[in-house]
Amino acid sequence: MACCISGVGFTKVGRLYHKGLSDLFYEASIEALEESGNYDIDAIIIANSFASKIQSQNILSAVLAEEIGVSGVQVFTVENGGASGTSALHIAHALVLSGMAKRVLVVGLEKTSDLTSASYNSILSQLLNADYESIHGANLASHFALIARDYLKRHNIEE
Repeated sequence: MACCISGVGFTKVGRLYHKGLSDLFYEASIEALEESGNYDIDAIIIANSFASKIQSQNILSAVLAEEIGVSGVQVFTVENGGASGTSALHIAHALVLSGMAKRVLVVGLEKTSDLTSASYNSILSQLLNADYESIHGANLASHFALIARDYLKRHNIEE
């Protein structure tokens, strides 16, 4: 069975203080559905890592399905850090290949521009292992610094 992407939608990237997650979802979803020429979807998958922390919103997929007037379909929210979007596409692919769905709307969605840098970095630190990394003060910047240091050492590059 073949599987393909039949429509794509985007929103403007920037500090969109006047828009919420639902606004961004609506814009991208309607554009993708219009481009595909088919609004008859069987499932919605939302790729998002931080809505529960930043917007205090859980069950994001069910809430956002209402924004485009869709009900009675399977809804999923995929939270897998920086790999959430790819994971959502893998799940959509599996749904189609298994015959559980014919058309799946997949939307990657984050809105972090409303946060201060300190708040955002604190939330990003939750992508690390809490028991072994975050508890000792590690954050993403420190991980990147260790990777950079290792790269410089392996390639004999002076700092």
